[in-house]
Amino acid sequence: SLLVLLAFALLLVRITYINATSGNKYKKQVLSQAQQKYESQTLPAKRGDIYDRNGNLLATSNKVYNVILDCKVVNENEDYAEPTIRALTQVLGLNEEKIRSLLNDKRTSQSQYQILKKQLSMDKKKEFEKYKNADEESGLTSAQVKERSNIKGVWFEEDYLRSYPFNETACDTIGFTLERDVADTGLEGYYNSTLTGVD
Repeated sequence: SLLVLLAFALLLVRITYINATSGNKYKKQVLSQAQQKYESQTLPAKRGDIYDRNGNLLATSNKVYNVILDCKVVNENEDYAEPTIRALTQVLGLNEEKIRSLLNDKRTSQSQYQILKKQLSMDKKKEFEKYKNADEESGLTSAQVKERSNIKGVWFEEDYLRSYPFNETACDTIGFTLERDVADTGLEGYYNSTLTGVD
């Protein structure tokens, strides 16, 4: 029984040490996981790639993102609007007037789905997330951390953008897509049902 008491004492000392040195970090992780919404989403199908006989990539789809603004969430608290607008304009270069208009207009102020930008790159998405989630360990003041924690109502919807690495080379043969799952001419059109995939 002495060994059990000693083990509990060591465990208590270790928990106290972790709480003192990294408690803030773990608290944020737990809170962010608790606040996550678990809901079903449709994942867009990636259109199939086209290669030539030597294995050169002729057509592919790159993941991009639509920037979605949930006006209802931003308007829930007066502390959310300014940090959210600042983040969207500074990091993503979006139009401030357009964002304010969506938040203030009676027709859109309670909307949960307003597309602010289409075809945002993965790098810009990561840059926004890094900006939003920065903490005191990143060199910010506690006021800056608090402000960034009030960035709300912005999420990213996955999509794909068709690209052709060889540009116009053999474009009549390869064809092109009008939308993610609509093709007109060439191989893109002929094999459309095979290349499209299922969401």
